[in-house]
Order: sequence, then C-alpha cells, then structure tokens
Amino acid sequence: MRLTGPVEIVRSARVTARGDAAYEGVIEGVVSGGRLELMRSTGRVVLANDNSYTGGTEVVCGSTLVLKRGGSAGTGEVHLDASALVFENSEPVVFTNDLSGIGEVRLAGTAPVTFTSATVTNLLPLATLRPGSSFDLPSAAGSVLVLDGEDVDLAGASYTVASIAGMGSVSNGSLTVTDAIRPGGAGAIGTLRFSGVEFASGTRIEIEALGYAADKVVFEDDAATDLSAFSAAAIRLGPYKASSAEVMSARGGFEGDLAETSVPSGSYAFETRASSVWLLHDVGMVILVK
Repeated sequence: MRLTGPVEIVRSARVTARGDAAYEGVIEGVVSGGRLELMRSTGRVVLANDNSYTGGTEVVCGSTLVLKRGGSAGTGEVHLDASALVFENSEPVVFTNDLSGIGEVRLAGTAPVTFTSATVTNLLPLATLRPGSSFDLPSAAGSVLVLDGEDVDLAGASYTVASIAGMGSVSNGSLTVTDAIRPGGAGAIGTLRFSGVEFASGTRIEIEALGYAADKVVFEDDAATDLSAFSAAAIRLGPYKASSAEVMSARGGFEGDLAETSVPSGSYAFETRASSVWLLHDVGMVILVK
C-alpha cells in the first residue's frame, strides 16, 4: 500500500500494516495533526517525508516504524513497547525527538544519524549503527545505552554516549562516555564486560554495593588494560557488609593507576592489584559476648 497525498490526523490515528514481515505500508505525503499510533503491525509502516504532526508517536506490540528522514516522526516523543524504530536514510539525519520505552532502534540507512534529544534510552542493538552515528547527549540525560544481557558489537566504529548501564558486554570499537559507566544501572548490582573497546581518557566508572554484592567491570582483552584512562567512584554504599569486593578485573592485567578515585567516607578505599581492583571496607571489630 502506498499513500502519496497529504494525511491529516484529526485527533489520534491508529495505523496497522497487516501481512507478513515483508509487507510495507508507505506514506509518502506529509502527515499533520495529532498523535500517530502503530498497533500490532505485522508488516512495516514507512514514513517517507518530513512530517508536521505534533502529538508524538506510539509504536507498540511488535510493530515496526521506518523513518526515511530526520523529521519523519513529526514532533513529540517516540515511545517503543516491544517494537522497532528503523532509520533507512540516504542522507545524514539529526533526530531531535525524545525516545523512550523498550525496543530496538536500528540504523539501516547509508548515512549516519545523530541523536540530540535529552532523553534517549534503551537503544538496542547498538551493533546495527552506521559508522559516524553518534549520541551526543548531555550527561544529565541518565543512562543512554542500557543493556539487559545483550552482547553489543560496535563493528569497529566510534561512538559517543552519555552513559552505559545494565548487564551485558560491549566489544570491538571506541567509546567516549561523557557521564559514567554504571554496571547494573542505578540502584541495581550488575556486571558489564568489555573486549576490544578503546575508551577516551577520563572515563568514569561508578560502583554500587549492597549487602555482600557489588558492581563489577570486566576487561576481557589479552593485552594489558590502561587504568589511567579511568576514574572510579564508589556510590550508594549501604548497607554494605563485606570487607572487600572485586569491582574490576582484567584478563591481561592492569598497567598504570586510576586517574582519580572517590569514596563516600574514610571507611572505604579502592586498591589496585596486578589484574584486579578491589573496593575495601573497614567493617570494624566485632566482639561477641556470651
């Protein structure tokens, strides 16, 4: 199906492309008006023009929305619910819409896409991004790349992200992290693994500890990892009961020292060893009286 004329959404419009996964419904005309919703669309809905609708976009229940231009999604938030947003652009795109929810953002075009929104979350899988794409977001945006067990391959490209959080692995590329690496994410304990990733100098790693568990970052390269590219901060420690926890490890060992460390009180400290970094906690002396 192909619509070539203008489309006006009077209040909100639900669009569904029924058929197999190869079926496409293409809207070539300019879409104006209110909110656009994609519901249970087994095929793909393609927006080919720069559109002016202002109510935001909802892509839910396994639907796939394809954007050909940076303004194809109009204005307002694009929310994914177990669905996919796909860019098939032939020219560089600057995408200014907020993105939220859980799903996939796939860059399948031949030119890069730059995300400038202050809130972009759960962009998965990053492995599909084109070289030159970037996430140049303010550090206040919170977690930008959120992993939930995924193995993300950067395919040799360089990316800028505000932060990386969750649990999973990232490999084969270069990363500039403007805010922090947060294993597990804020308020959760987890492990992030990196292999073949070159980090920009000044990358901050934030470690949380709760009970007898603590966050951990694992460097899986055979070559030594240069610690001087990183700073480490221990945050949200409590109630932390263990006297020590391994919070970083390197298969090829570490060289250099952490550029900077910070802990919330004098009872905590980071200690660097040959192939690991430990968070030490002085739990004091316990006296049992019968």
